[in-house]
Amino acid sequence: MSSGVKAFCFLIFLPALAAAGHDAYYYYEHMETLPAFRFMAIGYMLDLYAPDVLALLKDSVSEEIWAGPLTMILEQKAVFAALALALASYAALFVLWLFGLWPMQNPERKMKKSGPSGIGRQSENRSRQIKFTRK
Repeated sequence: MSSGVKAFCFLIFLPALAAAGHDAYYYYEHMETLPAFRFMAIGYMLDLYAPDVLALLKDSVSEEIWAGPLTMILEQKAVFAALALALASYAALFVLWLFGLWPMQNPERKMKKSGPSGIGRQSENRSRQIKFTRK
């Protein structure tokens, strides 16, 4: 696996790690008032940190959309939503790996050359010692 794919796997996992860290920190700060550790919903985080964005979102969509799919999305826990995104990305990378497609291509398979070239012969020539003669 290339280093770019490894970096992508790490970066796609960061939102889940950040959401879990936020929830742990929030519980630590409000331990006296909270009965137990809970993961926060996306809607609660928007209401807590960006109420203007939540109000703008509510004003810009119709009532059917707000009551249906959007409320369902906002009720999801942020950690689980981020993990679902990461797992979907990992599944897509697994399928690409199974078929040997773009990020998982074997570099040797890509670099086949059809004609003679001097580049491939350099390693063969290096095994012989060079003899210097004076004139």
